[in-house]
Amino acid sequence: MAGEMKKYWKRDYAATGLATILGIAGCVKPLVPGLHAGESRRVRDALFEQNQVLHIEIEIPEPGIERLRQYRWQWNSEEAQERPKVKVVVREGTETFKDVSLHLKGAAGSFRSIDDKPAMTLNFDRHVRGQKFHGLDKLSLNNSVQDPTLCNERLARQLFLEAGVPVPRATHARVTLNGRSLGLYVLVEGYNRRFLRGHFEDDSGNLYDGGFVRDIEGPMAVNSGELPEDQSDVEGLNEALQLSNLVEREERLRELLDLDRFLNHLALDVILVNWDGYHLNRNNFRVFSDRSRAKLVFMPHGLDQLLENPEGPIFPNYQGRVTQAVMAIPAMQEAYFERLQILVNDLFDVPRIHERIDGIAEVIRRDLMLNDPSAISKYLDRVGSLKDKVVQRYEILQRQLDGPSKVPEFDPAGTVRLTEWAPDRFFGKPKLETGEHEGHQALTLTTEEGTSVGRWQTSVWLEAGDYELAGLVKIDGVEAGRGDPRGGVALWTSVRRIRERQTGSQDWATQQVKFTVRQPFQEVQLFCEYRATQGTAWVDAQSLQLKRSPTASRP
Repeated sequence: MAGEMKKYWKRDYAATGLATILGIAGCVKPLVPGLHAGESRRVRDALFEQNQVLHIEIEIPEPGIERLRQYRWQWNSEEAQERPKVKVVVREGTETFKDVSLHLKGAAGSFRSIDDKPAMTLNFDRHVRGQKFHGLDKLSLNNSVQDPTLCNERLARQLFLEAGVPVPRATHARVTLNGRSLGLYVLVEGYNRRFLRGHFEDDSGNLYDGGFVRDIEGPMAVNSGELPEDQSDVEGLNEALQLSNLVEREERLRELLDLDRFLNHLALDVILVNWDGYHLNRNNFRVFSDRSRAKLVFMPHGLDQLLENPEGPIFPNYQGRVTQAVMAIPAMQEAYFERLQILVNDLFDVPRIHERIDGIAEVIRRDLMLNDPSAISKYLDRVGSLKDKVVQRYEILQRQLDGPSKVPEFDPAGTVRLTEWAPDRFFGKPKLETGEHEGHQALTLTTEEGTSVGRWQTSVWLEAGDYELAGLVKIDGVEAGRGDPRGGVALWTSVRRIRERQTGSQDWATQQVKFTVRQPFQEVQLFCEYRATQGTAWVDAQSLQLKRSPTASRP
């Protein structure tokens, strides 16, 4: 099985192309398919295609301000306290909108009080039937306090739409509240039936709100839908997740879940390192019950915190229950890897992404030139940092995507010799040399002066499974620093920290460390480490080997 998997993962999917996977997913429609074409649709499109910042004035009567002041987001606050809604007046250009419903939005990271820079949701037709703002009946004004570039939301949403994953679009606005300038916001179209009509043939199904750091267990909040009490589709999905037979689970998931879009959603979350989405944090997501196909569709919500860790793995620790259940199926791991490779090559092209970031930033720069020119230099520095992270992420992705082709060939006994060791003088004045010692070709580790940390290291790509790193080690007079619990000599790996270290003196003896790779493929760092104030250690370079257990531990 391992050999077949390895052969599969080495296939080149880059030639498959984005159009092919979108065809598989049934997502070859344009960004907003236009199932309900008309003037309102054209007005909405124009709003999100323009390259200028809207200027929005909001007026809230004092009783409304006082009511909003009473609200503070807290853990589980959606259960304990409903977000208060107040009537406001909204002005934009020559247009005035009366009796608009407003409530504060945001959670742990983005919530701000009404006297600060609040994130807000505006509902234009709650009290005035048919009232729309640029063709929208609902929109959010995101304060972007966690994204000072104001680029992430717009960039990510464009990419998700191009990958066939429905998501509301974004633009920018400068907001004034009762004459007080709040600065720049990201304006996002609302998640409601009007949005659903642009992406699905039947918009009558339930639109489920995942809430704050919650999964799909139990009754879910419903934003729209004709039968909010009927959540049998979600109940069925929860039952499918518990099927221990992976063949049966896959068959059931294919019946209930839009797996193609789900995998594209997952792949883009990983590419963009969207740590606060469903797959990596069980947060910021919506699920739509598409009645026309009898499938559940997962969609991203907040997309402001991206690329904070450009070195994130392509097989991360999944937090969403659905993601865990899907990615435990070997065929889904393979399909995900295919999507990841195609989306990186076809969508995450560095010059193309940089061009988009520059386009978004230019709109913001022009606004700052008119309204806050002193902020331009700092803003452009932040944009430059984002572009640097795009380059770093692309390079990391390419290295990781190439990893499966670098998995070593184990011999019939399940072992492979490790020969390419490099010195790493981590701290102090360690002395690392190679040469013969007592008939052994040795990697030598000692200190020239005082407490030092030095190590010989290598890295290897491995499939999921159980492994043992072993080698012959001799030590002479090794002493750890006083009070240092990690002092001594040891073999260890990046997926299994050291539990036991050797000090003192000992003739040649085998050291070993067992560890488990739980991801389908992972790059693992291996170390022969010396951490001491005096003494010497020798490692027989020809004895260092990696052994794979005959029974693999599949994730």
